[in-house]
Amino acid sequence: MTATIVDISNIYSPSSREQKKIPTVSVGMPVYNAENYLREALDSILCQTYSDFELIISDNGSTDSTASICREYAKRDERIIYHRNIKNLGAAWNFNRVVELARGKYFRWMSHDDICSPICFEECVKVLEERPDVILCYSDTPLIDADGNNIRTIAADPELESASAFVRFGHSWRYPSQVIVFGMVRMSEFKHTGLLGNFSSSDRVLAGQLALRGKLHGVHKNLFLYRSHSAQSTGSQYPTRKLRAAWFDPNNKNTITFPHWRLLLEFSKSIWSAPTTLLEKLYCYGSMFRWMIRNRKKLVSNLLLEG
Repeated sequence: MTATIVDISNIYSPSSREQKKIPTVSVGMPVYNAENYLREALDSILCQTYSDFELIISDNGSTDSTASICREYAKRDERIIYHRNIKNLGAAWNFNRVVELARGKYFRWMSHDDICSPICFEECVKVLEERPDVILCYSDTPLIDADGNNIRTIAADPELESASAFVRFGHSWRYPSQVIVFGMVRMSEFKHTGLLGNFSSSDRVLAGQLALRGKLHGVHKNLFLYRSHSAQSTGSQYPTRKLRAAWFDPNNKNTITFPHWRLLLEFSKSIWSAPTTLLEKLYCYGSMFRWMIRNRKKLVSNLLLEG
C-alpha cells in the first residue's frame, strides 16, 4: 500500500539532509497517538552522552497531540527528522519505514514509552566497534510500570552470544523478544532480515533471524527501560492475537490469520535462509519440532478457527 509521507521537521529539506554528515547511529521511533510518554522518551534520547546520531520519527497519522510535540522537538534539535503519514498503515509498516529512512552504520528502534539511560548509545557503540563478531548489542533491561516503577529486571542471556547459531536461536525465542529487537544492530546485518512482519508476534521471528545471523551481546548495565502498561499493543488494548495482528497491519482485521501456523512457517523459512551450516539448521528444525509438540493444542485450535 502506498502512502504519502510529508517531512515537516522545518529544519532542513530532504535534499539538504542527504548533504549532511552521515551519522554513526540512526534511531527510529514509530509513533501513533503517543502523547502519554513521548516527551520522556525524547528527552532520554537527546541527553545521550554519545551525540553522533539522527532520530527519525514516523507518525502514523496520530490524532492526539503527538504531532505538535514532535514539531516542537524537531525545531529544538536538528538531529530529529519528523515524518507524518496521512493515515495509519499499521505498526509493521511504520516500524519498517524508519529503517528505510535510516542512514547510520548502526540502528536501533525506540518506542515512545520506553527510556534509554544517558550512556546507552555510548556503551552499545563501543561494543559494536570493538567486537566485529557481535551484530547486536542489548543490555539488562528493567521492566517498569506506567508510573516508572521497577517491576523486575530482565537479565541479559549469555547464551545469546554463543558461537553456535542453534544455541542462540533456541534462546532467542525463549527470551523476551522486545529486549532483543530494541537493541542496537549493525545495519549491514539488519537489512538481511525480514524486519517486522505484518503478523502477530513477528518480533519473535525477527529476534530469531538476528540470532541466526550472529552473536547478540548483552551489557550487564541497565541501559534500556522497557515500559509495560495497559495501553500498549501487548496489554489490554489488544488482548488477542487477532487484534494484535490488526495492530501490525489493518488489512488483517477481517482475515483469518492462523497465528501459530504463521509463526511456524516464518521460523522455518528463517532457518532455511540463515547463513549457517546444514547441521546447525537441522538442529534448529529439531527445536521447532519440539515447539510444535508443546503448542499442539494451539495449532489445532487455529485450524478450528478458535485461536
